[in-house]
Amino acid sequence: MSIQRFTPEFKAEAVRQVVDRGYSVAEIAARLGVSTHKPISDREQENNRLLRLIRDSYATSQGVYGARRVFGDLREAGESCGKHRVARLMRAHKIKALQGYKAPRPIAGRPSIIASNHLNREFTVEAPNKAWMTDITYIRTW
Repeated sequence: MSIQRFTPEFKAEAVRQVVDRGYSVAEIAARLGVSTHKPISDREQENNRLLRLIRDSYATSQGVYGARRVFGDLREAGESCGKHRVARLMRAHKIKALQGYKAPRPIAGRPSIIASNHLNREFTVEAPNKAWMTDITYIRTW
């Protein structure tokens, strides 16, 4: 366990005083021999290692494999990681599977029979029982 030697307020005040005197934080850090960047966490290092394996698997499949198949490849290789982690890393780095297409195929079945149009949109008739019509919009015809 590390003991915190300085409070966050003290650190902020020290940085403010240094900047007020005209020095940049990067210049002071270089003089003191410290880094201005956070160290890479263990999880981030593991994600980078896993990302290299994901990219290798993706390249081996020529871009066909998605997250599920890449996850299966990693499991087969002995890696222990979750499928959602693989999917998240692939999504974050814009690695997507190629999507295929289905060629249009003719619809099998009987050819449709179209009845002739006897009324020609003339719905007024001179006597009853000369023209009969109905509404079949409630029947699915496609």
